[in-house]
Amino acid sequence: MAHRLHLHIVAEGVEQEEQLELLRKQGCDEIQGHLLTPPINPEELWTYITTTYNKAAFRYSISL
Repeated sequence: MAHRLHLHIVAEGVEQEEQLELLRKQGCDEIQGHLLTPPINPEELWTYITTTYNKAAFRYSISL
């Protein structure tokens, strides 16, 4: 329904591979949650982005 209304779908709270797979099958546009990154404080953000995020993006093929 959301896609028919030209809305972008973001799933929050994705924690398991099974959830990610279901969201892919349902056509979800983006995800966020512990599966990709744990909560971090602002001071750690830049280090995380430049080291871990690129690996996570590759591992989980974020472009759903």
